[in-house]
Amino acid sequence: MDNSHRSNGAVIRRTVGILVALIVALAMILLTFELVFTGFLPIKYLAAAVLAMAVVFIIAALLMIVPKRKGPFIAGLVLAIIACIVAAAGFLYVHKARKTVENITTPTADATVVSVFMRASDTRDFERSASGLSYGIIADRDRANTDEAVSRLGAAYSFDPDVHAFDSLPTLVETLLDGSVDAIVINRGFVAILDEVEGLEDAESNMREVWSVRIEEEPAPAGAPGAAPDQSPQPSYSSHAADQYADGGDRIRSSDGSTFAVYIGGIDSRSGLVERSRNDVNIIAVINTKTKQIALVSTPRDYYVPLSISGGARDKLTHAGIYGVQVSMDSLAAFYGIDIDYYFRVNFGGFVDIVNTLGGVTVDSDYSFSAFGYTFYEGENYLDGDAALAFVRERHAFASGDRQRGRNQLAVIKALLRKMMSPELLTNFFDLMNALEGSFETNVPYDVLSKLVRDQLSGGEDWNVVGYSVDGDGDLQIPYSLSQYAYVMVPDMDTVHRASELFRQVYAGEQASLS
Repeated sequence: MDNSHRSNGAVIRRTVGILVALIVALAMILLTFELVFTGFLPIKYLAAAVLAMAVVFIIAALLMIVPKRKGPFIAGLVLAIIACIVAAAGFLYVHKARKTVENITTPTADATVVSVFMRASDTRDFERSASGLSYGIIADRDRANTDEAVSRLGAAYSFDPDVHAFDSLPTLVETLLDGSVDAIVINRGFVAILDEVEGLEDAESNMREVWSVRIEEEPAPAGAPGAAPDQSPQPSYSSHAADQYADGGDRIRSSDGSTFAVYIGGIDSRSGLVERSRNDVNIIAVINTKTKQIALVSTPRDYYVPLSISGGARDKLTHAGIYGVQVSMDSLAAFYGIDIDYYFRVNFGGFVDIVNTLGGVTVDSDYSFSAFGYTFYEGENYLDGDAALAFVRERHAFASGDRQRGRNQLAVIKALLRKMMSPELLTNFFDLMNALEGSFETNVPYDVLSKLVRDQLSGGEDWNVVGYSVDGDGDLQIPYSLSQYAYVMVPDMDTVHRASELFRQVYAGEQASLS
């Protein structure tokens, strides 16, 4: 009887052991496939992981299946359960990381929102009166999108709109407010820059949006020149930018693909990555993957530069975002005389969640100052998300204004890079991945990002990150997008040449330095 009982127990343990071993094997196989498919691990680490899983599986399986005694079976079962939990958790982590990278490297269509605005005091119902209104447009700014919106407006309400063209944004808005036209059709991004026009700072509060249409343009592939959303003639870069502002001649570029440039455009918004609008952050990152060097150069939002769609006319750099991220990239590429391969769009409002998820960041401040209810001190400051956002938004507290804001933005980016390369990244991994998806978007290919991860894991060397902000002098000029005098920052070419030299050092594989 005892022998029979022992025999039955051994059979049950063996059966259970086989089933558990199969489950563990399945979990390990899924993890292995995910690791291979993700492409994050170098071959040596991937081989080591597979070998470790195989050894643990064999030991657990032998303990559960071969011996007839209960002790080894229990030991094997515990080991198998632990291995299964680790493999399943590893699969979830790696899968989430892969899906997040896939999502942020799959750019959404670049969208322009064109709206119809009426006077706030005009109480007529737009739905009923649309066909009887007169409409104003800007004659030669963003005309392709405007004409498309007018066409869709007519189709939506079955009428032929009565359209009048005006020579500038200020004139268009003034004709609406004085009653010369009943409504205006305008890129919503232009409405946001009315606060830069003297006399029209409060114009938006006297207007009401009554209709809008989203016009999407598929994002250009990485490294490709962008199609202009404007009907202005397309200038040659060398005719007005690289020769006139930077060092001139051929653009700086990588000969072997080890170095590339990324445009980082940031908007100060809590509503996600929205339609085309002004960029408050304009940073170029040149990255040399061989020498582990990164040059970060911040260009002030009011910098007075030619736009790639303006026929050589200069505008505030921040206005380039109204015409799309590609225009921002192309304009800065021409200005600094380099190739910009990719873009990285950042919602600086959404990065609050990222900073909080990481448990805050330590940021070096050049000055002591107060802003948005927070006080910052010269030297190190430990900031949560809201404090970090206040730190990068403030400019009025500084004599150098937007120049210092650019330097503060670079300081926070450096702090984020340090924190994201630390073990604390794993503390709230899934929350961090969710925050990244809502705040970042890039056309950097997946394989380029995965190679960066592999190279970092293989070498492990620290990166040399050098930040710099170009400077300039305040002036009143007529920006391309406004056609009326407004404050701009005229570039200080000594600082522009210094930034170009920093880029050259990184491309050449030299030690990047400002000294």
